[in-house]
Amino acid sequence: MVYANSKSQSERKRGVLISRLSVLIFVVTTMYVFLDWLLEIHVQPFIYVGFIAFSFIAFFLNRVGRTQAAKTAGLLGFNSMIHVVAVGEGTRFTLELPHQGI
Repeated sequence: MVYANSKSQSERKRGVLISRLSVLIFVVTTMYVFLDWLLEIHVQPFIYVGFIAFSFIAFFLNRVGRTQAAKTAGLLGFNSMIHVVAVGEGTRFTLELPHQGI
């Protein structure tokens, strides 16, 4: 009996963690939207939409009791979005060294 109770408690803790991480990603993304608008930094809107959409998907899946699906969707979605951002950074910022002829 004690084992079943501890398992359900650990599942609840995992669910709370997934929910809080989803809310954190939503809040941070919303702050970035506001700051980028305020500082006039142009970022493709699909990046913001992707992070917000994946945070809602993970939050909703967790809310309906699909903790494993929420973890998987969040992990794949957020890592995919981070990859898209990281790949795009290389094309936006290039280091131009002065030409030193020999």
